[in-house]
Amino acid sequence: MAGIYHNLIVSTISKLNASFKKPVRPYVSLLMNGHRLSALFDTGTDICCMSSETFRRVFPVGQRTEKLNLTSSVSAASGNKLEGEGIYPISMEINKRKFTYNFHVFTNLNEDIILGINFFHEHGLGYDPTSQELYWTICSTPDWNTASLQCSEQITINPTSNKLVTLNVILDSGFRIADPCEAVATISRGEHVVRGGPALVRVNRLGQTNIEIFNCTNHAMTIKKNSLLGIIEKIKEEDRVGELRVNKMTVNLEQKEMKPAGKITEGKKKYFLDNVKFTRNEELTEAMKQKYIDLLLEHHEAISNSLFDTDYSS
Repeated sequence: MAGIYHNLIVSTISKLNASFKKPVRPYVSLLMNGHRLSALFDTGTDICCMSSETFRRVFPVGQRTEKLNLTSSVSAASGNKLEGEGIYPISMEINKRKFTYNFHVFTNLNEDIILGINFFHEHGLGYDPTSQELYWTICSTPDWNTASLQCSEQITINPTSNKLVTLNVILDSGFRIADPCEAVATISRGEHVVRGGPALVRVNRLGQTNIEIFNCTNHAMTIKKNSLLGIIEKIKEEDRVGELRVNKMTVNLEQKEMKPAGKITEGKKKYFLDNVKFTRNEELTEAMKQKYIDLLLEHHEAISNSLFDTDYSS
């Protein structure tokens, strides 16, 4: 019973500590008139706004754009009315993308800069709360046909094992496709010996999908974030998707400790070094040649000793 009470106390303390933590507020790094600034990503705000103090610091007299002949009446979430000084078209750069957008300048704004939901909807800037990262989407792409599948985070898969992963659905432009729909995904990439699909998947509103991938090798594989793993094709209205009538089957792979590779003999090492020949190729550097030789020596057990040796390979 003492152990149960101890676990309850630890669990209660953890929940209390979590409740006291302030939620992380997302900020966007941007460039304005040569100044690197941080703007609050706020989906609860309808407009883009800036404090008058920040406006005067970033845009001194003589460097300001002409104030628009517009007025606005805005209140903060607390209900207090914000004191406006005007609306200005302001140029900025976010992740090397340039925009000119109308900013409302307020005297009593608590933040330096706030990007509102109007900007997100118009330009497709999104926030992923799971990874706490900002990304670009294209919301108005109903006619897209194929896209690439990209790792949303670094993943590690055990030898001869499968893992359910979340992948970004991106176009060649680098934008995510925020178009909830059904699609067919296939994992196949030369850089990584992994396989998956073809599988019927669903793209969510964040421009992501989930698919199970399989590590085909006998060693743990780590795939870096943003690596491309496969392709995905949208299912159109005219495509027919019927019920797949197959017997359900589960394959359990027995995990065994792999025997460490035996040490290569000097004779076999000499045989490799004497017989490795490289064709003439200007793009093949000495470093690449050495990397290939190191790979042969590391996996020497999979390679025959001679043309007449079939003990290691067939």
